[in-house]
Amino acid sequence: VMVGVIITGGFHEDGLSDSADALGGGYDRAAVLRILKDSRIGAFGALALILVLMLKLSLLVDLGTMAPAGFLLGQSLSRAVPVMQLGVQPYARRDDAESKSRDVARSGGVQAMIAAAWVVAIVLGAAYAGLSSAVLVGSLVAMLVVGVVVGVYVQRRVGGLTGDFLGAIQQLAEVGILLALVSP
Repeated sequence: VMVGVIITGGFHEDGLSDSADALGGGYDRAAVLRILKDSRIGAFGALALILVLMLKLSLLVDLGTMAPAGFLLGQSLSRAVPVMQLGVQPYARRDDAESKSRDVARSGGVQAMIAAAWVVAIVLGAAYAGLSSAVLVGSLVAMLVVGVVVGVYVQRRVGGLTGDFLGAIQQLAEVGILLALVSP
């Protein structure tokens, strides 16, 4: 778990905690977007971060000797989910010139195709490594369900995506994938 945080600098985990603070504390669209810009971590963000990191660690321990494969599969596949969301969701901050993710969100069609190709390559690699097709299908279903559920929720609450929501989607998709891997 620490390796993933070190490699990315906690980028996606930050998105998770900011999203939890905003969605937990914001009562309307404007409040959610305002809280997302606040650099301080709140109770919702701290709890989400602690619970997700503990859950990922627990699931990796439960995988035993398959933990390295589960780690790589979870890290890789989960990154395709936010990219796919970029292809179907609008950007929530339509007037924010300082946004780091707005331009990426506007070019979503290309990213969605890249993500789909990435998923196919990973699945073929995992199949070659000996993971059963049932486990692979379960992982794909889990990541897609997380992407759809969180994407629809964010769309209804805020009207689209932000970079923080994309980070949260990645983290939750990774948990979904790990849950699918330990379930057989």
